[in-house]
Amino acid sequence: MSNSKIDLLRAKRSLSCVAYQNILKIVGSHPNNIIVLFEGEDEKYYSCRFSSSLDYSSVICNGKTKLLEANKLAKSNSILSKVKIYGFVDHDFDQTPIFRNIYTTPTYSIENLYCTESAFDRILRAEFGVCKTTESDLYEFLFNDIYKSFLKKAFSLKTLNSWLCFQRDTENQNGSKKKLNVNNIQIHKVLRHASKRETIKYLSATCPNAHKWALPKRSSYANHRIHKNPLIHYRGKWLLEIFIAELRRGIDLINKKTLPYTCPQKPTLSISGNVSPGASKCTG
Repeated sequence: MSNSKIDLLRAKRSLSCVAYQNILKIVGSHPNNIIVLFEGEDEKYYSCRFSSSLDYSSVICNGKTKLLEANKLAKSNSILSKVKIYGFVDHDFDQTPIFRNIYTTPTYSIENLYCTESAFDRILRAEFGVCKTTESDLYEFLFNDIYKSFLKKAFSLKTLNSWLCFQRDTENQNGSKKKLNVNNIQIHKVLRHASKRETIKYLSATCPNAHKWALPKRSSYANHRIHKNPLIHYRGKWLLEIFIAELRRGIDLINKKTLPYTCPQKPTLSISGNVSPGASKCTG
């Protein structure tokens, strides 16, 4: 048996990293394919932009930590180090290690890039038929009604993102590999709480395993760097949830013909996404 095959067999037996094992399986069955590593559901944002002629195999790693671990293991393997392996990770609040073959988003996550003013401008042109130069009055109305409403609600998530940043910092300081799951947090409920105290009370009840956020710590995070540009540094999934809810509200206004202007075309945009059951309440 060749040394290369022995290396692969040893790797399969000795390592428990599922993503790494999947890489080994792909190399065995499709040795000429490019391997692309994804954290999870973010694959849909990237793969739709790949060329149809690209021969690649996806590996879902279930998180950034596992993706980076799998990539590191592959790079240390004499055989896999020669395979074309690339990956995509979110920046998050972390200081992500730099790998030449891993793309890190310039924002908290890729979802942030879908919430920018330029993204909103493109949606108005492509789906609403509204151009900033030719339908300036309608554009300004929609911008003020939809996008500025989104910004106001997004910026109101300061306490929530400060709390999350504290959680991630504490996990990193403690060397914890297990991250606090925040998927149970419902944004429409956070928006409903007017005060910091109410928000923290809601977070404590929703995430009982979270690290306690004492008052001195809260103060130190009040002017944290993440608040300098919330659209870049706040958690993208929460921002996108609000953005989608505001777009849906705008589409309803147009379809019901309750606007003071006539829209050049009826929006055909089909909005889907992994948002909470109460997403529509974000517009309340």
